[in-house]
Amino acid sequence: MFSDAENYPHETLDADICIIGAGPAGITLAKGFLGSNIRVVILESGGRDFERKSQRLAKGVNAGVHYEALDLCRVRKFGGSTGKFGWGGWCKPLADIDFSERPWFPMSGWPITRQELEPFYLRALETLQLPSTHPFDTDLAENRASEDKLDLSDSPLTVEESLLAPATGHCLSDAYDDLAAADNIHVLLHATVTEIVSAPLRNRVTGVNVKSLSGRSFSVSARWIVLAAGGIENPRIMLQSTREHPKGIGNDRDLVGRCFMENPRFHWGRLSGDTLPDIVRQFYPANAVRRRLSQASSNEVVSGLGFMIRPEIQREEQLLNARTWIYPAPAASEGDGGRELRETVFWLKKSRMPDAPIRRAVNIFRDLPNALRTTFSYLRPSTHWEFVTVMEQEPVLNSRVMLDNRRDALGQQAVRLEWRLGPLVERTLRRNQEVLVDTLSRRGINCSAVVPGASKSELELARWVWHHMGTTRMSHDPAQGVVDEDCRVHGFENLYVTGSSVFPTGGNDMPTLTIVALAHRLSDHLKHRVTRSQEPATLKSVVYEMPMRVGSAAGS
Repeated sequence: MFSDAENYPHETLDADICIIGAGPAGITLAKGFLGSNIRVVILESGGRDFERKSQRLAKGVNAGVHYEALDLCRVRKFGGSTGKFGWGGWCKPLADIDFSERPWFPMSGWPITRQELEPFYLRALETLQLPSTHPFDTDLAENRASEDKLDLSDSPLTVEESLLAPATGHCLSDAYDDLAAADNIHVLLHATVTEIVSAPLRNRVTGVNVKSLSGRSFSVSARWIVLAAGGIENPRIMLQSTREHPKGIGNDRDLVGRCFMENPRFHWGRLSGDTLPDIVRQFYPANAVRRRLSQASSNEVVSGLGFMIRPEIQREEQLLNARTWIYPAPAASEGDGGRELRETVFWLKKSRMPDAPIRRAVNIFRDLPNALRTTFSYLRPSTHWEFVTVMEQEPVLNSRVMLDNRRDALGQQAVRLEWRLGPLVERTLRRNQEVLVDTLSRRGINCSAVVPGASKSELELARWVWHHMGTTRMSHDPAQGVVDEDCRVHGFENLYVTGSSVFPTGGNDMPTLTIVALAHRLSDHLKHRVTRSQEPATLKSVVYEMPMRVGSAAGS
């Protein structure tokens, strides 16, 4: 069932499991308990639809490398950032090398393997309405490229494939009806968690305190609590829960919020469309989107191709993982006007207002010729293309989410993000440029790493892809991470975190499939724990009806 915290009539609510956040992680986790006798409460800060008043709670301060306005990065609503307001629909699993320890940079390696996560990846594909038989095999993708006359067998490059979800924004469309009909699941909208409450013994949590923008407040008591609010909000909630833990809950080792990772994005180089074979045009992701739109009811899987340096070469040369696509580009370098216009159109297409619209408009009109050239490069058949490389970044301790002195509408401290990039990012970008230009040039494709007329280096123009990872990282060793391999917070019996904030490393893009896979894995783990802990007598004593039913009250 669904309720709205804006007019919730009770002071307390009891549950077996309390899930904070109704994005892809929280919804996937909750759906694992449908039809069971396990009582689940989901607390979602937003409403069912996009609302600016809820979205403003995500405002924060950027104090590191230039970054997107924080209230644009994620969507506070049921379904989270999936849908037209956020997600683009692209899916792929992390590679084997992403899970492995890589001695050339510290804090690499997951405490679980790709093989352990494989069955949950298959379930995640089904959840996201993708064929569970798809192998994401780089050899098959490379063979496909080779058949189309782009043989990379003697190159350091290989081809990586990603899939486009067939119903972008609706992959969780059945969740509302399923959860609304469930007797054991209660979703509360406009319910912002302000504090996790822990027991005096300090190794257990007992519940959470909740506020709504209307001023309503209440508490939820639960035997297990799961944070599923994203890579920025998860650490924010933990850091502001200081009643029993002065540094923040789970933060005795000062790791909560640290190692914030994004997928840095760089636009660089040029390819000439005059000699660009059709196979290379397949590395333009919008072509796959157009195929999806043109198919409408077709069940055909739509995929996109990306270049990457082979894992064995990454190990040999001590590089990060990276993936490169191509995009249309103006004949000369894209200046401030073109970049501002492209980013403004990006947000308007998602029905969102970009930050600083007046400043952006001024920059566009000051550099109108460049803005027009950028527009024409997308609207007409392009004869100029550029490379776009998206990569992982190594964990950096001083890249972090902290609390700022500013307050939001609920009186809670806003977020202060300091995004930092390590030295491997630059070295990996340079090597990818060398390999791509050399490989394609030897195959007769006219390309260069130099951008005509560019006045700034691509490193100065680093962008992002709105992926927030690593801030509650997973590790066997409590000195290296916030949660263990089961996503349980070190030192606590019943506090868990799920989502991309637990990623020890982030791969070269597209975390959603892994987020959903980890949620399926945690759902199985919690079902086992809850079932094992419930004796028949206990079950009889906690016969429960959700509030808002006639003749029933929470905790009665």
